[in-house]
Amino acid sequence: MPVTVAAVFIISITISCLFLDRVIKTHDEETVKMVAADVYEAIHHEISRSVIVSRTMASDNFLKENLKNEVNIPQDEEINLMKNYLDEINTNFKHNITFVISNASKKYYYNKGFNRIIDPDNNPYDFWYREFLNKRFLYALDVDVDEFDKNLWTVFINARIEDENQNLLGVCGTGISMLEFQKIMNEKESEHEVKIDLFDPKENYSIDTNAAKFKDPHLRDIVTSLQQSAGFSTNRFTLAKFDDVFVVVKYIAEINNYLIVRRDITRVRGMFSDLVFQILLSSGISLAVLLIFIQIRLRNERKAIEDEATKLGIVSHADKYASMHLIDLKDNSIHELSRNDKINLMAIQEGKDAAQKIKNSLIAATKPESLKDILQFISFDTMLKRIHESHAIQQEFLTNQYGWCKAHFMLVDNTRDQVIFALELIDEEKRKAEHLKYLSETDAMTGLKNRGGGESAISELIAAGEIGMFCLLDADKFKSVNDNYGHDVGDKVIKAIADCLKKSFRKSDVLMRLGGDEFAIYALGINDEERGNIVINRLFNEIDRINIPELGDRKITISVGSTFCKADENSSFEESYKQADSGTYQSKKIQGNANTYFKD
Repeated sequence: MPVTVAAVFIISITISCLFLDRVIKTHDEETVKMVAADVYEAIHHEISRSVIVSRTMASDNFLKENLKNEVNIPQDEEINLMKNYLDEINTNFKHNITFVISNASKKYYYNKGFNRIIDPDNNPYDFWYREFLNKRFLYALDVDVDEFDKNLWTVFINARIEDENQNLLGVCGTGISMLEFQKIMNEKESEHEVKIDLFDPKENYSIDTNAAKFKDPHLRDIVTSLQQSAGFSTNRFTLAKFDDVFVVVKYIAEINNYLIVRRDITRVRGMFSDLVFQILLSSGISLAVLLIFIQIRLRNERKAIEDEATKLGIVSHADKYASMHLIDLKDNSIHELSRNDKINLMAIQEGKDAAQKIKNSLIAATKPESLKDILQFISFDTMLKRIHESHAIQQEFLTNQYGWCKAHFMLVDNTRDQVIFALELIDEEKRKAEHLKYLSETDAMTGLKNRGGGESAISELIAAGEIGMFCLLDADKFKSVNDNYGHDVGDKVIKAIADCLKKSFRKSDVLMRLGGDEFAIYALGINDEERGNIVINRLFNEIDRINIPELGDRKITISVGSTFCKADENSSFEESYKQADSGTYQSKKIQGNANTYFKD
């Protein structure tokens, strides 16, 4: 009998410990995947926010006017104007550095005032300026040391500043110190017992929570090994196991770095040894009692670990979400984990039929224009496949009461198919981002889209197969207006033409100012001359009504070139521009308002 009891005891403990070992390892795997996703999202958010700020600065009319009139402003006054402007942006958006460089004088202004005059041809610290201009990008990211901040490694977002004729005025931008990324990494390391690094494959150096730049051959070996493995892609998170370490790697294209998150699983052996020690210590009291005790203890520990895996990294961020629910996909049940009592966004009943309960609540809370997208997002038929590919998926949608919200599905337990469904209020953040995007794509003088915003919008419509009429126009003899009446009157002419465009075309059409007195339009759905003439004649009638007192009896006329974009692979913004430009050239030969269609 004692032998039988002992045998049962040993078998029971062995099976329980093996199960515990499996649960803990699953817990480690899910932890490292979740941490990698959180860190990547936080870094990507910081970079995207800084790109918007830099491009908005580059479109700021105040900054352009200061650079154009730099020689006419006393040096002390200019330095004070720039310092106050940059310091306000730096304070509002909490960047490490905000700067402007005048292309004419090469003066370098930053949020503490004037620093120095740069020398892009001879000073190695300034070579980046020449390289950036030679690429002719509207903006670009560059990882370099900040010589004005203790040579800290910094992600700089540089943006071109151009006048209305695309003449270069200078370069502006913001900088995010790698210390900001280290803070994010340090917080996650402390919270989840992981090791986080950023690895640059080109320079072969790494950044972790302790050092800003060091070489670690082991990290290069990890990245090289994964790159050579089947199924590796820089577009998604890659999970692997090296010896006793779980590793997740994700490429961050904006800064050309690999995010590497590691978790050592040797601690599982320590937990296993502790458990065996407790069992042996207690066996002297009573084997039978010990068996019962161990079974209860193992059951409780297993449940505690599963509960931790279920809520891992989620409960600690509960304040971020308006509500959180746990979904068991195997029995289609849903249970509430947390809710913000002050926000009654969605009331989801607990119990079975989780899919229908979520669907009913969303239908009641969502605006009609977002309903199709959100219902596709919550489809249980495809959700599990989508969520397994990236560990977490999300969808923005408009609600009736709280504006913009974001729905999250986060995979928790692969073996039991458990998923967290969370709802987040993002209306304020969304509106700020949309306002910054509007500023970066809008021409300050006319309120039309600028060259970058308009070209992007038209290219997207053409790529989507939206047929339409592309028009290119400018004012006749505009240079003589500036020469004889001054630039203030010239600006009035530009604004008047822009107003005529707004009155003549629909809100769904794309109106843009290319620069100077040159404009472009993409009129959706117009694909023949008969319909095109109706719109063009309406524009000519508005142009005839322009009355600028300073011009006296002089009338404003325009020359237009038009072409029709078809839904085929040969259509593009560049090709449409060339065709319409040839029409504009022919219209210049005709006195008064004129339009010429491109002929094949």
